[in-house]
Amino acid sequence: MNDVSLDGPSFNSPANTALKNLIINIEGQRKNLVATSASIDSLKKMSGVDSALTAENTKLADINNKFNKFITTYIDTSSQPVVTMFALGYTQGVDPAILKPVVPNLTKRFPNHQGIAGIVARFNEMVTAADKPATAPAAAPGVGSMAPDFTMKDTEGNPFTLSSLKGKYVLIDFWASWCGPCRAENPNVVAAYNKYKNKNFTILGVSLDEDKAKWVQAIQADKLAWKHVSDLKGFYDTSVPLYGYDAIPYNVLIDPQGKIIATALREEALHSKLAAVLK
Repeated sequence: MNDVSLDGPSFNSPANTALKNLIINIEGQRKNLVATSASIDSLKKMSGVDSALTAENTKLADINNKFNKFITTYIDTSSQPVVTMFALGYTQGVDPAILKPVVPNLTKRFPNHQGIAGIVARFNEMVTAADKPATAPAAAPGVGSMAPDFTMKDTEGNPFTLSSLKGKYVLIDFWASWCGPCRAENPNVVAAYNKYKNKNFTILGVSLDEDKAKWVQAIQADKLAWKHVSDLKGFYDTSVPLYGYDAIPYNVLIDPQGKIIATALREEALHSKLAAVLK
């Protein structure tokens, strides 16, 4: 953004006009996001407001989905490469699968733009890394397989290894602070943790964040009182090729021996499965 002036002689240039309109649109949506997030934070401090909290979390997820659709459509239709690059900066929380039809085409639309070429190259590398498990079954373990072990740093910067939890039922919860659906699902995960934490069950949060401060802030805001680790590398995270997922929220439930017994448990399905195995 600092590379593009919004004033001076070129204020009315097509690029500056497009950038100004984009910023106005983004700020409008961001205000809505901030207001809803603030409402959720306030409700979390109250009791007897479960239905209101659920409604606000659903609203937050809807805002994120609409924003993701807006920003990807904008990238796909913008005629200004500099403004397109600015818009690309807002795609961190967008599922790479949604961006696949959009980002690679940018080099065709802007064939001589080095900045665009660099972004597309990095995106293609990320997609290739995420797609590898899909073509290598051994790297994408399913139910009945042993959960691949890994070591990442926790919020204090200390290394933590999944296998250190052997002997417990563990829900490996893949999420990120910027992921609206993840944040919307967190109250459900918290409820499950509080209900079963004394029954040989725990959760290991694995974040696809890149900003440590935002990661830690989200943990505190959502009251996620279990162990958390991250490479702080986004979708370049160690766990992505190991577990073969390309979107979050996603989770894997493993038994005390480290065997995967369920995947992708959300909402009531999470509670039903835990109730069945933690009798």
